[in-house]
Amino acid sequence: NIILIAENIQQVIGSMIQPLNIINVSWKNLTFRLKRKKVIHFMKLFFDELTLPQTPREEAIQKKFDSESRNNTWKLALIYTISVVMYVYMPFFISDIEDRVLAYRAWLPYSLDNVHYYYMTYLHQSVAVTIAALGNGATETLVSGFMIQICAQFEILEERFRQLPQILNEMRANNELESNILLTEKRLTTRLIRHHLRIFDIFVLGVCTYTLAFFKSINNNSISI
Repeated sequence: NIILIAENIQQVIGSMIQPLNIINVSWKNLTFRLKRKKVIHFMKLFFDELTLPQTPREEAIQKKFDSESRNNTWKLALIYTISVVMYVYMPFFISDIEDRVLAYRAWLPYSLDNVHYYYMTYLHQSVAVTIAALGNGATETLVSGFMIQICAQFEILEERFRQLPQILNEMRANNELESNILLTEKRLTTRLIRHHLRIFDIFVLGVCTYTLAFFKSINNNSISI
């Protein structure tokens, strides 16, 4: 029906992009819904004893990446907001009501000559695109935020490796027993190894959880382009 009401190939392409975007958003949200338990488990891994910051320096690292994630979220939200306003809502205000311009072309089982039908249709399209944009933005910022948090964990781990020899040197400077120093070194090294393995567990779980959704997203975006 979309093809039949189009007058040229540009209109066909323009009309097909919106359904592809809706399918893309629906697929990602369905994936998140079906893998809800994995997503919750994935989030909890950032709040156990290995991954939480333990020192002021580690807290500063965590705050730096939290700020970066928050800024990315606001930037993407701004981009989506501007896009939705310009693409969906602006045509309603700059076009004459007699032209019956919609947010995007669509086949309708009724005539838009009735102004109430026109308002109802425009409202439906506006709400649909807005919800799709919100859903798409939410999933993308969530995943990008997780990626940033994984980077934060690597930097925290690096800081802990850097602190290890300093702790041991301080113990030697305080004339601690060598046996105690060796036990401390073993305990801290074991903790570092566990932290490193935990980061890879987080990464693998993230890949298993989100790869399918974003492979489908990239596929749809490629078709749209």
